[in-house]
Amino acid sequence: KGAVIGNNSRIFPGVYISSGTVIGDNVYLGPGVKLMGRVKIGNNVVIRENSVIGADGLSTDRDGEGVALTMPQFGGVVLEDDVQIGGLTIIARGAIDDTVIRRGSKIDNSSFISHNVRIGEDTFVVGETIMFGSSSTGDKVCISGNSTIRNGVHIGSGALVGMGSVVVKSVAEQSVVKGNPAK
Repeated sequence: KGAVIGNNSRIFPGVYISSGTVIGDNVYLGPGVKLMGRVKIGNNVVIRENSVIGADGLSTDRDGEGVALTMPQFGGVVLEDDVQIGGLTIIARGAIDDTVIRRGSKIDNSSFISHNVRIGEDTFVVGETIMFGSSSTGDKVCISGNSTIRNGVHIGSGALVGMGSVVVKSVAEQSVVKGNPAK
């Protein structure tokens, strides 16, 4: 109820679509996909099996006495046109601003994209990668599989992150980094 679904979309069994979701034309939602909260999906988007878009991330902190506090999340998720999301992937909604995956980007299976992440156009994020809160990429970045991107880190346009890398500081455009920590 309250969702908008575009023309020629294929929605398989077990899909959950929350109110406030807007889905463009020619969208594929595989079995078990969950669209939670405020999600905007462009045209020609593919979301594979059992992925969760708009999940709450771990937005916690500690008060002055060390007690864990959960902070509310008010943002949503935007998937622009021609985005592909692999199976078993989780994209957390933004804490305040939206989590945004720009046009033409591809995120492989079993990846986690945390709150407030911004992924540039035509970027590839290979399987089992974790991008922590408020990290970002420029356009045409390739993040190889099983990599970890620290919160707040930016990967410049055209950069390549090698397989299994742990990126703890920002990466310049057109650079190649690899290792733990990535250099």
